[in-house]
Amino acid sequence: MKFKVADLRAAYAFLKRIAFHNDRRLPSAKSVEFVAKPLKAHGYHGMHEGRHCIWVDTTDTKSLDMLLRIMAHEMIHAALGHNTVPNKYAHEADFQEAARAIEIEMGWPKGGV
Repeated sequence: MKFKVADLRAAYAFLKRIAFHNDRRLPSAKSVEFVAKPLKAHGYHGMHEGRHCIWVDTTDTKSLDMLLRIMAHEMIHAALGHNTVPNKYAHEADFQEAARAIEIEMGWPKGGV
């Protein structure tokens, strides 16, 4: 299955409402730039021209479940304000705690985000 930008936006909007309980730290789906293309990693979050941007790999993202997990991962970074945090610090206790809460909410196993 090859996901498109509209699919990424829909996944973000769904997760924001259901798993993140409309967390005010997250911008609306309309305010985020989404990029669906082949990448070296499953996904990235960052800023592009002053907007939140989430990139999702289109080569290895093979299921809706995988897309939702990748999107949730990048949304946690956005909610925690990890726009400029070096990767080696981006997955410490605050990230792990938020990820576990989303995993429980979604019924995913520990480490699934």
